[in-house]
Amino acid sequence: MKQANRIIFYFIALLLLSCSDKSKDAINYNEKIVLSYQKVTDIEEKLIFYLLADDTLNFDKDYDRFINQIDSSEKEIKLIGAFEGYSDFYVAALNMINVYRKVASIKILDLMVLKREKVNPNKTDSLNKANDFGENLKSYNSIIENEFLKFDTAQQKFASKFGFKLL
Repeated sequence: MKQANRIIFYFIALLLLSCSDKSKDAINYNEKIVLSYQKVTDIEEKLIFYLLADDTLNFDKDYDRFINQIDSSEKEIKLIGAFEGYSDFYVAALNMINVYRKVASIKILDLMVLKREKVNPNKTDSLNKANDFGENLKSYNSIIENEFLKFDTAQQKFASKFGFKLL
């Protein structure tokens, strides 16, 4: 992981050397937004893994971290603000964080509640709960994916407007 991060930052450094000052500032802005957002998704990924692995102990521990990171990332992004009056990417980043606050945090918790209800294959009610878990996980992924597409589109437009390409 550290090796991959070094390669990415080395590539960014090379990209910065070949860009105008305005493009460099835009790249740095983009990087700050993405890193703030990525802190949330890193914990989300762990929570989904814990859900699927029935690891309620680690889920409970990291769920609080997830909520706190959503709040921290929102504050970071708000402090960063819009870049030179261009707010589409900034607004998309805040919307993405708000989806995590309003939807993801609740749906992930609902998924853990469903997961904690043990499934007995001989009982119809129990099988319905298993189906509910699968449907809720699918719904959760769909909501996150749809909002990410909006974020990605805004990020692509931002990069295009300020003269740099995304990796």
